[in-house]
Amino acid sequence: MVLKVKHVKKRFGKQTVLKDITFSLEPKTCTALIGPNGAGKTTLLRMLSGLLKPTEGSIAYETKGDFRRIIGYLPQYPQFYEWMTAKEFLTFAANIYGLGKYETENRVRSLLEKTDLVDAKHKQIRTFSGGMKQRLGLAQALIHQPKILFLDEPVASLDPIGRRDVLTFLKQLKHEMTILFSTHILNDAEEVSDRVIILKDGTIVEQGALSSLEEKYALSKIILRMNLDGADVIKRMKRLPSIQDIEKIGDFLHLYVTSLDDAQKELFSFIEGEGISLIEYRIGRLTMEELFVKAVNE
Repeated sequence: MVLKVKHVKKRFGKQTVLKDITFSLEPKTCTALIGPNGAGKTTLLRMLSGLLKPTEGSIAYETKGDFRRIIGYLPQYPQFYEWMTAKEFLTFAANIYGLGKYETENRVRSLLEKTDLVDAKHKQIRTFSGGMKQRLGLAQALIHQPKILFLDEPVASLDPIGRRDVLTFLKQLKHEMTILFSTHILNDAEEVSDRVIILKDGTIVEQGALSSLEEKYALSKIILRMNLDGADVIKRMKRLPSIQDIEKIGDFLHLYVTSLDDAQKELFSFIEGEGISLIEYRIGRLTMEELFVKAVNE
């Protein structure tokens, strides 16, 4: 374990924003911290980075020295000296960490290449796009070669091109270090992360490997469109033993079932008995969004 968080609570006055938070991070894994706005994601990341102290509980890093030497942190809205150039800013960040001249030059050159900012290294940051600033913020967080990287909503404010650049970079980085990043964009979590931590109202409601969560909330999904989908028909269909829930999305019915084989037998028998004609029928799987909704609602 590179990080262990045990029974952490955070209060601001009388308001408790984080409640009994316990989890750990393994080396070279990427974990998505997911939750609705106000769930406590930013507060947790600020505590992990040392900007806030927990009211109760412990945060332990696998290091004997100052834990800040092994972490990198990118806030949701990184701040820059915009009159500096990209190269000047990274050199400044390296000096803060006490890197020597030779190491600084190597790290700055390497990170400018990795973040695709070589052509912009002599341009002032004020001229950068949002995606370029976010990549520069990542480079700054990586300048001292941390073991753990904390990112707060790293792609939330980016256009599709900038978002794709950052996600591609994260996929490369997760083989080199441990990453914990917060997001409310569930497709990004599914694409990049190995594990998820789901927060709701300051409490962890679910955590673990994506594969284990998919197994835990194992439901198959049947998607169909038919010539008759009135409320009475849906109500009767819900009574079938293998159908747990039905959601109407546009012209389609999404049936969440516990046993695909049993559900198909029951469903075809029901359709035949009701005299319903199928227009379209296919088998689906739970999306990350559906898994998230199930976890926070249970």
